[in-house]
Amino acid sequence: MSRLREALLWVGAALGLLAIATGVAVTFFGFSFLIFRSGSMEPAISTGAVALSRAVEARDIETGDVVSVVAGNGERITHRVVSSTLRGDEATLVMRGDANAVEDSELYVVTSAERVVADLPWGGYVLAHALTPPGLVAVACLSLMLLISGFSRVDDDEDLDDEDLGNGGPGEAVGGGRDVVDLPGGKHRGVGRFALASVVVLAMVGSTSGTLAAFTDVASAQTSTFDAASIATPVTPTVSRGTTNAVISWSATSVGPSNLKATSYDVLRYTSATGGTPTVLCPGTTALTCSDPSPGSATVYYSIRARYGSLWQREGQRASFLLGPANSPPSSFSCFDPGALVGDAYVRWTAPVGTSPTGYRLTYRIDGVLYETRPVGSDVRQDRPAVQPSGNRIIDATIAAIYAAGDSTTVSTVIRWDQSNKRWAC
Repeated sequence: MSRLREALLWVGAALGLLAIATGVAVTFFGFSFLIFRSGSMEPAISTGAVALSRAVEARDIETGDVVSVVAGNGERITHRVVSSTLRGDEATLVMRGDANAVEDSELYVVTSAERVVADLPWGGYVLAHALTPPGLVAVACLSLMLLISGFSRVDDDEDLDDEDLGNGGPGEAVGGGRDVVDLPGGKHRGVGRFALASVVVLAMVGSTSGTLAAFTDVASAQTSTFDAASIATPVTPTVSRGTTNAVISWSATSVGPSNLKATSYDVLRYTSATGGTPTVLCPGTTALTCSDPSPGSATVYYSIRARYGSLWQREGQRASFLLGPANSPPSSFSCFDPGALVGDAYVRWTAPVGTSPTGYRLTYRIDGVLYETRPVGSDVRQDRPAVQPSGNRIIDATIAAIYAAGDSTTVSTVIRWDQSNKRWAC
């Protein structure tokens, strides 16, 4: 029995040192543990494996690294990096599980990620069971057994010391010929073993607590026979101007060959035509429209991300939008003269950006006196005065966009009547 106790103590000591090292790594060096619940990283990392990971900054992530990130749906995904594009402190990652035929449909934009540095096959099963109530009871029983073994060894050493002192010293035959071998410092060694057992118990308890915290982020290496390619690319949205907001609308996205539709959508707002980190609007909406109450005064870009359940998603192309003032005037207004051999000149304009007027109001004045005014349709982009004046005259032309709430401010230019050639000119 003494040899069994000795073996148990040494095993406990080894486990304790391992637990202490683990606790130090988790607490002071940023390591954490991931349990793999599925097999999309096989054969490199199998289902049920436990992996040791460490947080690294975006600039340190390289192609081929196995990293763990949080997807848009809140799931933690641990896959291999196919490519990494660094922009400032952020990296856009394309990832794929080793067992998957296609890349993940989502692009992961991160400032840091958990990079896997080592893994242990089947270790996740052991740890997962150890952290269940029965497993914790088993750990407690092992700890108690180590304590009892430590106390028992102290008592044995004390008995041997007492017997040795009472029968004349080391090496004498006592008790009917039984040889007693002197164990120098036996009591102290027993106390040391008890202390070591105590350290083991405390280390196991401490590392179990730290491990529970480390296991709150469990890696999900997703895999399925229904892949992201089954989701059609969402259409480019239509963006229109409200009073002070942008209204984004789109049509339903098809999924698979059975005329299924996406189950939910996110509207993504970017500040650039490509790249960048989006602001998510109307997350998880089932409607086909979304209002952005604060698009800002600069050009923004909207895209639609379609989802099917919690596993698969795909993002469409971006549509640009500029809010502009509530009643924006035409973007430009000028005189255009094709030349006397071609025909008359005319004033022309471009539509306001980010607004949809119902028409335009043109006004012509000579020497500040009203000469002519009239509305034209919203699809018209050029005009000239309808009445020809007498003599060579310079005419001031103004235009305003017409809205339900009233006319916009005006934009001005000039057009000239050339009496000698009987034509409009600039």
